[in-house]
Amino acid sequence: MARKLLPRKKSVRANPFQPTLLRGQPLRVSAGLQARYQQELDALVTVMMASTYRELVALFLSPSAQAFFAQDAGISSQARLLMEALTRHIRKHFTLRATQLVKRMMTEVDKVSSARVSNSLRELSGGVSLKTSAILPSYQAILESSITENVNLIKSIATRYLDKVKEAAMRSITSGNGLQDLIPFLQAQEGITRRRARNIALDQTRKAYNGFNRDRCVGAGVTHGEWIHSGGGLHPREKHQDFSGHVFDLTQGAPIGPEDEYVQPGEEPNCKCAFAPILQFTGGNA
Repeated sequence: MARKLLPRKKSVRANPFQPTLLRGQPLRVSAGLQARYQQELDALVTVMMASTYRELVALFLSPSAQAFFAQDAGISSQARLLMEALTRHIRKHFTLRATQLVKRMMTEVDKVSSARVSNSLRELSGGVSLKTSAILPSYQAILESSITENVNLIKSIATRYLDKVKEAAMRSITSGNGLQDLIPFLQAQEGITRRRARNIALDQTRKAYNGFNRDRCVGAGVTHGEWIHSGGGLHPREKHQDFSGHVFDLTQGAPIGPEDEYVQPGEEPNCKCAFAPILQFTGGNA
């Protein structure tokens, strides 16, 4: 028989000998956190695409390009040299800015997580403040792995974009169409790159936030949570939908990933699921 989930006030009026589960506030990721990180990452991408566009257009409008575009091998050499220089400059800039952006994002996520977990556990315990300052060894691992993953993903945005632009520039030279082919490609690639940056920002914010939440809950002695499906998305994962409302072990995850792998809320790409901390309440004591 499934155990009934009750808020604290109702649970204390229930049968004191009937096990129940106390439920804290759901720990949903802050839309503001995601938006700020997305905006900062989008601004970084904007600078990259604007400088690439400016330099390539200047090259293709140069006298040598105009006079000998289809025949002169020099324009191909110039394009390769330009892309190599742009790649070095942008990658260096992305590495520096990515590290700064990620560390600032992680600091904000950590701060919001601390406040919300504290509030959720206070509700769960009926107003008693549970100690949430206990930091497990996994905390530092979560922090370091999140920073590394985020930085690498941001750097990959530049690498993927520049590789594709270089290929397109060479094709436009070979075809003899020049900017007629290149400009539409750059415009299409802008939308693709912005969407990828947006998805990275949203996914990584959710993963970091949920990771900090789990660590704080477990550190406070709360080892289980109720899975909460986001209810959004055009193509929701059926396993996540079906598991919504079920209790799972925060230290292990739920067996609802690909091939029944154990996953945590927000861990899979584009997963917007969250969890609410849970405590078993038996015989009048939590």
